Amino acid sequence: MTEDMPVTSRGPQRNEPVEVLRGDDVVARATCFMATYEEDGVRRWRGFLASIDPPGSIAPGEYRVRLEDGATAAIAVREVRTDPREQAIFGGVGEPPA
Repeated sequence: MTEDMPVTSRGPQRNEPVEVLRGDDVVARATCFMATYEEDGVRRWRGFLASIDPPGSIAPGEYRVRLEDGATAAIAVREVRTDPREQAIFGGVGEPPA
């Protein structure tokens, strides 16, 4: 992943409500904005979490997101921005959700 590239600069973007999990525990609910792209012949994905509830519940680290259809995917939150509103910027780990 190219760290200096804006989150939405590649691939089609989608968004949907998710539960954010650490282990088996739901730590937050949020809207997940994600984009997939190909880099060096490998399919990758990244995005950000917005409308995080409860606010302040996500910090940099490893999480899973559970989508509306029940599928889960691993993410690595690398930064949490709070201005002008809270967003958790992540890189997808492994295959992107279908």
